[in-house]
Amino acid sequence: MDMVSVDMKKLNGLLNRAVIDVITTMTGFDVEDDPDCSQFAEFESVETIIGVMAVFGSIDAVVALATDINSSKLIVAYMTGIMPTDLTDEDVHDGMAELVNMLVGRVKADLVREGLDLSITSPFSISGTNIEMVFKDRENRICRRFIAGDVEMFLSVAKI
Repeated sequence: MDMVSVDMKKLNGLLNRAVIDVITTMTGFDVEDDPDCSQFAEFESVETIIGVMAVFGSIDAVVALATDINSSKLIVAYMTGIMPTDLTDEDVHDGMAELVNMLVGRVKADLVREGLDLSITSPFSISGTNIEMVFKDRENRICRRFIAGDVEMFLSVAKI
């Protein structure tokens, strides 16, 4: 079974709930969901950090959670209790990787309960400016925007 066989509407719902629940639990932020990802282009000119994991098995996909570096520092500060100015680059990378790990772990658990066979990679993060992620298969892609005050995050899931 590949991502085409999975009900995309259901997968989208699981992802939305997971992002909102994980971010709210870890940071206390009030998170809103917006299906419009067009603002992602604004990240091209600012330093961005992306937490990434791959999922294999019944679904083969890449899951990426992106935000600007200042927002990531705020998120990680709330997760760890360390002041944003005291966070090292390594702290921020570890925090974003852990955030995507919790998100993917939650969705994996939901899908395994429904009988899907999945394994996941270790999380990692990428940062820089002008990062462009290009996925050839545009039909089997989910993109969601999440807003928590001044913090803006983009979740992207793409079939691989």
